[in-house]
Order: sequence, then C-alpha cells, then structure tokens
Amino acid sequence: MVISHNKFQTHLSKICLKIDLLYNNLCNHKYLTNTHFRTTRIERNPMYNFEHELKIRGFSCKTVKAYLHYNRKFLNFARKSPKKITNEDIKRYLEYLANKKVSNATLSLAINALKFYYTQVLKRKFF
Repeated sequence: MVISHNKFQTHLSKICLKIDLLYNNLCNHKYLTNTHFRTTRIERNPMYNFEHELKIRGFSCKTVKAYLHYNRKFLNFARKSPKKITNEDIKRYLEYLANKKVSNATLSLAINALKFYYTQVLKRKFF
C-alpha cells in the first residue's frame, strides 16, 4: 500500500498528538492522586537526573560528559547540595578556575555547564 507524503504527515501528526495526550494524562494523574511513587536512590541523585535531561534534549556524548564533569567538580568544590547553591558559590568556583589559569574555552564550558543545569534543569535564576 502506497501512502502519499501528505497523508503520512497527517497520520504521523495524529499519532504524535495521541502520544502527547497520553503522556500529559499520565503526568497529571501522578499529581492529582495521593499515590506516592517510589523512587530509587539513583533517581534522586541530581547528576543522574541531569544526565537524562541532557540526553533527552539531544546533547552529544562529549557534551554530556563535559557538563556532568564540571557540575560534579563544582558540587565537590562548594560542598553543598544543588538546592543550596548560591550565586556567590558559582562566582567563587569560576574565580577558582580562572586563578588556576585554565583556558578561556574551559572556563566557557564550565560556565555553560553550570548555567544550563541551574537555569534550565533546576529553573533557578543565576548569572
């Protein structure tokens, strides 16, 4: 059976819409009921969730690895959980990297990694 391109696009759009509706219903159901979903320890790990977010958004393997590296290094430097990080912590870390005489490209990569995690994933206002 041969299907024209337009019919295929229409059919594909309908399927995507149905999937989107199902997904939204599942998400809304989770929040509307009193059911508590169990999570594993690894799912509560902020870097685990960050890694999945990067992969879902289509970042390359090298970018995922680099962003995870700089965020882990930063959290080790700050010795705080991501929720307790302040602008001052980020500035101190970037100053620390600059004092280590890292290249501009490395510093830029660290800034982008931190900015993406705190602004896009955690929805916090930084920088």
